[in-house]
Amino acid sequence: MQVIPPTARRFGVDGAEQLHDPQTNLRVSARYLKNLQKRFGNDLELVLAAYNAGEGAVEKHGRKIPPYRETQDYVRKVLSEYALLRGVSARQAVQPPTGKDLL
Repeated sequence: MQVIPPTARRFGVDGAEQLHDPQTNLRVSARYLKNLQKRFGNDLELVLAAYNAGEGAVEKHGRKIPPYRETQDYVRKVLSEYALLRGVSARQAVQPPTGKDLL
C-alpha cells in the first residue's frame, strides 16, 4: 500500500519512516480506505480514484474519476483484479470439495 506522509499524519503517523513498517502501513491504508468509503459511499471507482489521485481531485472533477491517465489506469487495473478474484472466490464456493481437499 502507498500512503504519503501528509495522509499518514491524518491517522496519527508522524514520520515517513514509520510507513516502512508493514503493520503501520497496512493499518493507515485500511483506515484511509474506510474514510474514503464513508466519503464516497459504495462507489468503488471513486474510492479507488481518491486513493490514487486524492480526495480533492475527485471532488474537483465533479465526483468523477479525474482525467489523469495514471488514475484511470489504476482504477481499471484494480477493478479488473477485483473482478478476477471475486470470480475465483465464487467458483471455489460453488465447487464441492474433492477427496484431495479433505486430506
